[in-house]
Amino acid sequence: MVGHTRASMKPGNICLLAVCFCVFVRGSESSMVAAFEGSDNHPQKMYSRGNLKYIATRLHPGDELKSCLGELCSGRSMFVLSCVGSVSCATIRCANYLKSGSSTTNDIKVLKQKFEIVSLVGSICDDGMHLHISLADKDGHVLGGHLMNATIFTTAEILLGELESTKLSRIHDQRTGYPELVVPKDQESAENEGTALERLFKYLHGGLLRLKGGDGDARGKGLCSKVPLSKSLLYLSSCYVANRRESNVLPRTDRINSRAVYKLSSQDENKVRQSYLYEDVKKVLNGYHGKRGSLKSLSLKPDIRRKAATLSLSSKTLLYGESVIDGLLNSLNLASPVQDNGFKDPTIRNSLPSDDSLYRRIVTTDLLFGSGKLSKSGHDPVLHEVMRSLRRNQSQIHQKFQEYLQLSGHKSVAEFVSSKSQNSSAVRNHPRFLRINLLKATRESVARSLEDEGFTRVNHVSVGPLGMQDKKRCFSEDEIIPDILTIWNKVDLHNHHLVTSGLVLQQDKASTFPVHALIGTGTLHSERKFNFVIDACAAPGNKASHLAAVALQPDKGVLVAIEKSPEREKLLRETLRRMGCTSVRVYRRDWLQVSHDDELLSQADAIVVDPSCSNSGVLRDAMDASPSRLRGLSDFQRKALIHALSFPSVKFVVYSTCSVHREEDEEVVESALNAVGDRFHLEHVLPQWKRRGIPSASFPSALSECCIRADPDKDLMHGFFVACFARKT
Repeated sequence: MVGHTRASMKPGNICLLAVCFCVFVRGSESSMVAAFEGSDNHPQKMYSRGNLKYIATRLHPGDELKSCLGELCSGRSMFVLSCVGSVSCATIRCANYLKSGSSTTNDIKVLKQKFEIVSLVGSICDDGMHLHISLADKDGHVLGGHLMNATIFTTAEILLGELESTKLSRIHDQRTGYPELVVPKDQESAENEGTALERLFKYLHGGLLRLKGGDGDARGKGLCSKVPLSKSLLYLSSCYVANRRESNVLPRTDRINSRAVYKLSSQDENKVRQSYLYEDVKKVLNGYHGKRGSLKSLSLKPDIRRKAATLSLSSKTLLYGESVIDGLLNSLNLASPVQDNGFKDPTIRNSLPSDDSLYRRIVTTDLLFGSGKLSKSGHDPVLHEVMRSLRRNQSQIHQKFQEYLQLSGHKSVAEFVSSKSQNSSAVRNHPRFLRINLLKATRESVARSLEDEGFTRVNHVSVGPLGMQDKKRCFSEDEIIPDILTIWNKVDLHNHHLVTSGLVLQQDKASTFPVHALIGTGTLHSERKFNFVIDACAAPGNKASHLAAVALQPDKGVLVAIEKSPEREKLLRETLRRMGCTSVRVYRRDWLQVSHDDELLSQADAIVVDPSCSNSGVLRDAMDASPSRLRGLSDFQRKALIHALSFPSVKFVVYSTCSVHREEDEEVVESALNAVGDRFHLEHVLPQWKRRGIPSASFPSALSECCIRADPDKDLMHGFFVACFARKT
């Protein structure tokens, strides 16, 4: 049918309708290709065809197959397309029906040998998963059943599918005794409206792009938001569309290998980019709070449409959202009702705003400190409701903010912004730091390389940041931290050969303190080495690579890096690979679920705990944290620290945060000491560093002096806190 139609019609005729009718009615999605990449919620690549997404990922040795799939598929309705790999052990359930009666018994088989994965099939949703696996032993014999658990031996290369428009669930079925799959009914009447071609594009994205075929007519009536904005292309296999100009929409087509290509004009592409701004800002802020990267790195991801605008609005929302916007909206009764923010981690879930509340911060920040007008509303129904509410109250919001400015003694928004920026004025003079990777280089070799490129070596003591403003390309060697070089002028080093080759790492000086506190830098125990070290919250890998370089016994020391998030685990592995840390073992696990009786991990003699925190010490991202958020974070931090102190062989535990709040720093240490004070004491670390902990009535100076702090304004680095627990002998 398709062949005859193409032969008898000219390009631009009804053949496109005929072809698309066959594609849509027969349900053949292989003929539709909407190529785009990007989602910061998955560890590998995501591709999309219509309302179906494809996710490719790989699991590593030691990963738990079922738990990793559960984490990856959280909040989604997914199914397994293919899986290739091997397991070192597995637990399966086989259903054996008894001959007498209608009852059943279930045999559970524990397989403690290596198997190749022959197949893995099943569906996954928030209510659970139903997976069946087939395994082949070394002789090629195959057995299979319901997957209960399996540990990856070498690898597992998995391709998953996600149904965006279908929400799967599981409900207990009394007839089977198990939670069984429930598929919601589709709105068939809506899907069947219009021509086959209209329905095809409705299928691609809610009817946003509709082409009507007939008498050689093909009109662009909207925008397809699933178009890859880097290329602005929508591919339709084996189809032709006529060139057309109408209603300020300028579609045109090219023939490429017998495919028609629908191209968006620059006008249309800008509309699509604009409509996604608030949604992209929400994505960046959620990623930042989930510790999946910095604002800059998240804003530069391929799937972020307007990168500069997204970074700017994300930064402003962090700076003003909680400290200014929330109070203003509360005073106008425009604050959000409490809703679920979608995070599974209870610490993050309890300390972060809901989608509704976050959108209110973002949109109001843009209204007051950004463009001054509301952007397009995008496609999130939550955002639609928020913007409808805020549009009705724009004048009240502006009026209330003017009252706020007068009460705070500011004559204008510009004056207010300037005063807020004074807290971060050190950013302009903030030096750059390079940590030398002692696995690959020495301080002298890196210093000479910089000098060969025209950098001038200067005396750190005699030069302050203000005195360096008129200097060009200067660096100094740090007097306290031996593997740190300070670059005193603003030089973009991201693509410098020393960085890309792993000879140095761009790392803030303060974040090197935990490792130096562990090895005893500047003390009588300087450069002590360990047999077995655990980095408990390891991503993105700066501390893990530092530990591998300076903290392990030569040729026999072991480092285990633990990370819960699949995406952050990928970042961790990439950092370790670039830095040449070939001997580090990476485990994807929840630190609080790691047993101190584990046969391997219980041997650790040193543990570094750098848990999730408010990031209030990070210069560019500093913000005021609410009391409820600090309570949630400090509760998790306390549990993570006390858990590390429970390991039977551990002699030293270092606790650190990039926070300036006592609730996350001294108070957590004090609580841990109360729990383990009979077994551990605080060690006085980095004695040459002058800024120490903050004392209190219950945390006297004898204890606070053992801790160290970094002040972002006075020390020209990130705010930081470090304490080292040593086992009593």
